[in-house]
Amino acid sequence: MPVNGGCMAARSSASEKPAQLEPLLLPGEVLVASADDVLLYLPLSERPDGVLGRLVVTNFKLTFLEARNQQGRLASMEQRNLLLGPRDICLMNVDTIHQLLSSSGKTKRLYPRSTVQGKIKGIQIRCKDFRLFTFSLNLTSVNEAVAVTSALLNLCYPQSVHLLFAFSYRGGPATGELCDLGTPAYWQAELRRTGALGWRVSQANELYQMCRSLPEVLVVPKGLLDADLVAASGHFVERRPPIWCWGNAEGAAIVRSAYTHPDMRNSPQERRLLDAMRASQPFMREPVVQDVGAACPTAGELQESYQRLRQLCSPDSLQALAESDGRFLSQLSASRWLWAVSRCLGTALDCVDVLTTQRTVCVLTGERRPGLAGGPAGRATETPAPPSVSHGGA
Repeated sequence: MPVNGGCMAARSSASEKPAQLEPLLLPGEVLVASADDVLLYLPLSERPDGVLGRLVVTNFKLTFLEARNQQGRLASMEQRNLLLGPRDICLMNVDTIHQLLSSSGKTKRLYPRSTVQGKIKGIQIRCKDFRLFTFSLNLTSVNEAVAVTSALLNLCYPQSVHLLFAFSYRGGPATGELCDLGTPAYWQAELRRTGALGWRVSQANELYQMCRSLPEVLVVPKGLLDADLVAASGHFVERRPPIWCWGNAEGAAIVRSAYTHPDMRNSPQERRLLDAMRASQPFMREPVVQDVGAACPTAGELQESYQRLRQLCSPDSLQALAESDGRFLSQLSASRWLWAVSRCLGTALDCVDVLTTQRTVCVLTGERRPGLAGGPAGRATETPAPPSVSHGGA
């Protein structure tokens, strides 16, 4: 991607730009750093010039404000939705940040919270949704270029969940009815809605006294006492016993659970839980335990496969696209992404078969990996713990 090309042509445009552009900010969103006279290169473009504008970093997004369009209207007026504009990048969508080193397209990856200094010719933003943004900073002052790059390296990779923009948002009161997932009333209504009459709401985890990574309000088999649930929780990794996620009136249900400790398998407490789940359905069918941890790819396999897929689907030049085009299918297969998707879909199909054909309880077991084990209400049952508690999914 050219860095030096087009700079002379853009200098005259820079002198004609209107008054400083300002981004549209959400309530609680603040401007952190900005740089003027930035060139945005079009994706896969070999042209020596780009679109002139202003690059702005907030605590929510990176936005590029074009100096003016053909009608002379400010680009900030082209907001297409309530959150992001056509050239906005949510900070949490940034995958990697690279510094442009030469006009030939050579780059160097910049790592989170690393120190940058001196003249920065340009930066390249590679997004998690495979989009690629390349900015030339040749016309930008050194201080502004360093400020923008440093802000991105710090804000795109927060060290704490409480640094996310969601905790800074200061929007007005929401309209409509909101569901408080942390109340017994919500889950009682959910049980009535789904017709899962063999289950009940439990507050055995009140004040997180049983498990620090589960919500205070749980749904358990109706025939299981809270004392038995607490006693059985010690037989499971991180004290995470089977918890209801979804069910219907025919007795089918999705239940999530951690692995049992190796030396406590087939214990009377575990058998009591399975018997209670069997009694929760009208046909008294035996629950089916599905080991999601063994059936699905590991988190490391998914990450490695995704990185290969992202590299394949995000060429940074026409030459790179031409070189990979003829070998796309073989490289796609080598990424093992299709294999990972197939494993996950196959596991989901097995669960659906248990629910629809066998019409019984499907117990999903495995390590705490968000998104790999859970039904439609699975994520709803995983509410955040207090600030002192680590976060994670089942």
